[in-house]
Amino acid sequence: MTSTADREVSMTGTRAKGNGNPDSSEIDWSAAPPGLGGLEDGPRARPRDLLRYLRAQRGPLLVALALGLAAAGLSLVQPLLVMRVVNGIGGDITWLVVALVALFLAEAAISGVQSFLLQRTGEAMVFGVRQRLIRQLLHLPVREHDRLRSGDLLSRTGTDTTLLREVVSSGVVEAVTGVVGLVGSVALMLWLDWRMFLLVLATVTVALLLVSLALMGIRRASEHAQDRVGAMTADLDRVLGAFRTVLASRAQQREVDRISARADEAYRAGVRAAKLDSVVGPTMSLAANGSFLFVLGVGGARVANGTMELGELVAFLLYLMMLVMPLIMILQAATTVQRGLGALQRIQDTLALETEPADEQPDRRPSAETSAAAELRLDAVSFGYTEDRPVLHEVSFTVPPYSRAALVGPSGAGKSTIFALVERFYTPESGTILLGGRDISAMDLGELRGQIGYVQQEAPILWGSLRSNLTYAAPEATEEEIAEVLRMTNLTTLVDQLPDGLDSEVGDRGVLLSGGQRQRVAIARALLCRPSLLLMDEPTAQLDAANEEALAATVRQVARHCTVLVIAHRISTVRDADLIVVLEDGRVVDTGKHDELVASSPLYRRFAGQLVPPPT
Repeated sequence: MTSTADREVSMTGTRAKGNGNPDSSEIDWSAAPPGLGGLEDGPRARPRDLLRYLRAQRGPLLVALALGLAAAGLSLVQPLLVMRVVNGIGGDITWLVVALVALFLAEAAISGVQSFLLQRTGEAMVFGVRQRLIRQLLHLPVREHDRLRSGDLLSRTGTDTTLLREVVSSGVVEAVTGVVGLVGSVALMLWLDWRMFLLVLATVTVALLLVSLALMGIRRASEHAQDRVGAMTADLDRVLGAFRTVLASRAQQREVDRISARADEAYRAGVRAAKLDSVVGPTMSLAANGSFLFVLGVGGARVANGTMELGELVAFLLYLMMLVMPLIMILQAATTVQRGLGALQRIQDTLALETEPADEQPDRRPSAETSAAAELRLDAVSFGYTEDRPVLHEVSFTVPPYSRAALVGPSGAGKSTIFALVERFYTPESGTILLGGRDISAMDLGELRGQIGYVQQEAPILWGSLRSNLTYAAPEATEEEIAEVLRMTNLTTLVDQLPDGLDSEVGDRGVLLSGGQRQRVAIARALLCRPSLLLMDEPTAQLDAANEEALAATVRQVARHCTVLVIAHRISTVRDADLIVVLEDGRVVDTGKHDELVASSPLYRRFAGQLVPPPT
């Protein structure tokens, strides 16, 4: 059952309008999906699921396993040599001592090589899983990113994959070699003295029963701890993404309290797992020490009465220690595997999400000679983010090529949703969308988006240089093309003022640029793609009067090369439009030009009076 806190997490994690997502008033927030960050648990991860990930590293793992078995074999021989040394005291035992030292050194060398191989193999497996997760996250549909928390996804890619590495480096192979060492020790202890072995078996069995109870809760506690870490990371990502707003709102302490609460939940869950984990080692140590004392007492008495040689007692005690060590290795491996399964559960839930097809030619763009404007047509398009709350109702309109069209209407009318459908971030429930006479649902997704330039209201700018942001969608753009779009978007003066020109850093999320500069950079970035259709979500939102007029001239010039569709809240944006589409409650209520609509449409007349002029 979803808690209030989790519902809040899910809601705050959904991006607001301006990040390419629908207006918040178009979404039914009560339908927030259950589970942390909106990602529901799939089928429980099982140990055999881990084997699928280990299979890719089976070569190095088999070598590491062989080395582990060799080291276990050498360790099993050592007590027999010790027995011969003890029983041979008084005679020539030089070769036995030399052989014993050689066994110690060989075992140490083999164990060192095995440890390095396991660590490297674990890193290789984590690298492969992270590659899959990165590819998965960057190919998720927008609808998934709208409902999931980016911080939790980051935690799955970082923290959870690290736990998988521990399964390789100190889990599976140690469990196998531990079993071999355990079986070998048991066999040799039975060979030396089966009566004393029964005494050891009784003590160890009691310890194993206690440990098994602890193992049952370790996975649950570990999963809960990992979920809480994901929530904490998501909350921190949320705050850092709006850091200036947090400071301006004097909300630092509230956010500290919120994130600290998540950290406290992770701490408590981790402590619960630690409590259970702490039972394993001491319980086995107690069993080992108790068994040692029992064997020492019984064996000492038997040596004293001559029914057992001293060397045999020493060898038996060494095998007793070797019996406990494999048991500890196996139980620690079981604990590690349980933690790994908890991490694997979260990773598999992420990998199970449906993705969009990968664009095989992401850098392609039409040549300057072949690029041309395309007609956009919506025919009876209906859509809703939830089944019981439709947003668009049979929307139909046509934007001719080489024209400028504007979408106007109150908040929640469906303007941003139309953009999302044209970009195929979402799919209409009914109706068709045609671009250049072709149904976009039948077009290759990469080809479709290659023909569309998209300028978001918040104009996201990526960390890096101004040049890398401008050429983000057109890496092969020439210096002449860059200079042209800089001139068209009135950015030439900015570049001249920057210390390193186009190679100047713009800061995280473009923080070193003003809002208007970020807007113009986003427009220039879209124009470099040579789009057939340019979508602009209120491009003048952060521009002053001078830059707005410059942008209006830019839009007029751009319309000579492509079709332009604008979501408008400024009167200057719609006054010059060739077509204005008036939306209300997800329906087209009027279309026409500005003067026509002022004369014929009461709704547009009221709305036009509310359109804001540019700031001076």
